[in-house]
Order: sequence, then C-alpha cells, then structure tokens
Amino acid sequence: MRQLKKISINFEGFNLSSKFYERSESDSVLFVLHGFSGSFRDFLFLCNRDLPINIVFIDMIGHGESDSPNLLSFYKQEQIVIQLDKFIDYFNFKSKYLFGYSMGGRAALSYSVNFQNKINGLILESSTPGILSKKEANKRIFEDKELAEFILSNSIDKFVERWLSLPLFDSLKSLPHEKLSSHKSLKYLNNKIGLSNCLLGFGTGAMKNLWKEIETLNLPVLLFVGEYDDKFKKINIEANKLMPNSKLKVISNAKHIPHLENENEFIIEIKEFLTNLGAI
Repeated sequence: MRQLKKISINFEGFNLSSKFYERSESDSVLFVLHGFSGSFRDFLFLCNRDLPINIVFIDMIGHGESDSPNLLSFYKQEQIVIQLDKFIDYFNFKSKYLFGYSMGGRAALSYSVNFQNKINGLILESSTPGILSKKEANKRIFEDKELAEFILSNSIDKFVERWLSLPLFDSLKSLPHEKLSSHKSLKYLNNKIGLSNCLLGFGTGAMKNLWKEIETLNLPVLLFVGEYDDKFKKINIEANKLMPNSKLKVISNAKHIPHLENENEFIIEIKEFLTNLGAI
C-alpha cells in the first residue's frame, strides 16, 4: 500500500482529519465518508483493490482522528456540509466524486443537494434522504437521545455491543470471527462525546429530510443496498424513482453493510460506475 498522508483542516478552532491515498497517474479523487461509530479505517481496503483514483478518507466530526468538540451546534447538518466543503475545496483535482455509507451517505447527500456543481458523481451505500413523517422523526429523535445518554454513561465497549445487537446488523453474525472482531475493535477507538453529539445533532430524525431536494439532483448517482436490508431497500427504491440520474444496485448476500459483507461485488459496482463516468 502506498503511504497515506494525513491532511487536517482547522474548523472553528478544532481539527478535522483525513487520510490521502495518492495515485499520481490520476486526475480524479474519491472522497469517502464512513458511517456512525466508524472511521477512515473502515474503508482502507479500497487502497488494495486496484482503484486507479486518488482517495480521501474523511473522519467526520466526533469520529476517528477528528476532534470531538462539546458544542452540539458543530454537529448539525448545515455545519457538517460546511465542514465537508472545506475538504472538497482543499483538493485540486479535475474530477471529484463523493461516497458515503449510512450516516456518511446522509452527509454526502446533504452536501450534494447544496453543492452539486462541485462534484461529478455521488455514491450512497445503505443511506436515506431522511424521515418524511414528523411523528416518526420525533420518535427517532427520542430514541437517539436515549442512546446518546447510554453512550455517555457506559463504556464504549458496552455501546458497541448494544449497537451491533440491533436487528439491522444481525447478518454480521455469519461473518468469520476474525473479520467481525476487527469490525468491532475499530469502533472502540471513537470518542463517547463525539458519538453522543453526532446522534443528537445529525441523527436521522434531527436532520432536515431531503426528499424534495433529491428531485433536483442532476448528478450521476449510484445507490447501494444489501439484498436482505428490507428497510433501506424500500427507501432507496423510492429515492431512485425521484432522482433524475440515478441507478440502484442490490448487493447479494448482504444486509446493512454491503462493503463488509460482500466486498467483491461492492468493488465491481463502484469500478463500473466510476469507469462509465470516465473517473478511472
């Protein structure tokens, strides 16, 4: 693997971290955003999968090697969009592409509906434009508040066990023991304040839903979902109908984390999408 270069950006007095994987032969870059309780480490496997494109792995606020400020306002949707814009402006490449998984997908979509002129393509894995029903959004806000309190009052290990015991992740039990243990161990490296504030500031209920905005998103968009992820499959089928220039790919033998559960098929689809756009 080539050397990863750490790129930190100062934002309002705290540091946001990224890792830059440089391919000197490429004039394109892929920005990668992890999910809740993840970090840049979750996607480092992309460096070993012969993707001839520069890659910037971003640690979102409150995660990985980025700072975890106490002030909740830094974790709001509009602030996360501004933070992401700082990274995208920092790197000077001919073509820029944005990938986001789950929470990272919500951040990537939030960015894209505001700055679609700055990127050339968008990839969303197991993500959502938000919750339409105000009642359901309020229910989710309540649930996230309860989980945020649990995080602060318990060890990070207990949080990870609770998080991965959700039905959304039940398919992970079929992973090889070593692979599942590695997935868990990466989550232990996160900061409890950062995780708690992310839930409160940018949980799915707290964010502004983007269902109307995606109708004006003219970017090429690739939507990924797992074969067994019924909830997000339904969401993305509807989103795919509304987006003018999107396509939906269902990854076999996977639920909410296709990149972990079926890495090979995941890579094949990303390569095809980027190749068709002339990125690689």
